[in-house]
Amino acid sequence: MGCVVTPHTSQVASRKLQVAGQHPHTQEKSPRSPSMRRFGGFCMLYCAFMLLGCATTGKVPPAMPYTTAAELLHIMEARYDSLRSLQTRAQITLKLDGIRENRAGVGFLYQTPDHLRIDIGSFGVSIMTAVAHHDTLEVYLPRENNHLVGPPEKVLQTLTGVNLAYYNLNHAVLGLPNLSPLDLPKVTQFLPGAHQVILELNYTLWKRKLVIDRRSATLLEDYIFDLDGKLVSRRVLSEYYQTGGFVLPKHIEIHQGADLIAIDVKTHRSNIDILGRDFRMLVPGDVRRHDIQ
Repeated sequence: MGCVVTPHTSQVASRKLQVAGQHPHTQEKSPRSPSMRRFGGFCMLYCAFMLLGCATTGKVPPAMPYTTAAELLHIMEARYDSLRSLQTRAQITLKLDGIRENRAGVGFLYQTPDHLRIDIGSFGVSIMTAVAHHDTLEVYLPRENNHLVGPPEKVLQTLTGVNLAYYNLNHAVLGLPNLSPLDLPKVTQFLPGAHQVILELNYTLWKRKLVIDRRSATLLEDYIFDLDGKLVSRRVLSEYYQTGGFVLPKHIEIHQGADLIAIDVKTHRSNIDILGRDFRMLVPGDVRRHDIQ
């Protein structure tokens, strides 16, 4: 994840440069000391590093022109064809019943096609470790001395009250669009506007309405309705940027009634080497196991 040169950053850098070259009227009389020259060189290197760091990330470039739903779905899928793995550091916020709110640091480790590890902790203390393989999610809760095992959407709904079955667990928490050309037969509406595209799809048990940025072909909002037209879930993705050749959001929200899961990404690292043992769940032998169906 790259840096952003904010006004505060530039002011800090300016102050450092001013310190390095303070009292210009005295500089004409005597050269700067070696230590001062080193400090000035450090400031220049610091600024160069900031600019180079920001150059590795940037605004999302325009997508290839598209005029049909088929072309749009192809663009959205092809953008992640070469994604093998992803490591994300973020802050997660969980609000239940619109009242209780909990925040903690979270790390995601993802390897295609369906391996995911989630580590949540606060002040260096582990709160939860979760590992997903195929259609099974294992969750270890050290404070409660519990080990939960079952389908990902069932286990997470038990823990958070939020049902992620509509999105696919990996895509939901990483901000990846769960769309492909295979969804084309489900498309019932393709409404391109000046700035946004509305895409509507019918599934067996629910309907989806997607709001997509026209220029960048990035998913902004994902609405889930039941078959009677009642809104049951809403996912919001924002602050997109490009890093490592991939387009990813920095902010993800999932709303269901008064419940909320929000993820604020701090860093992304893509296509890193991951060892198989990183996805092993280590649970003490005296922990209670609960199978969730």
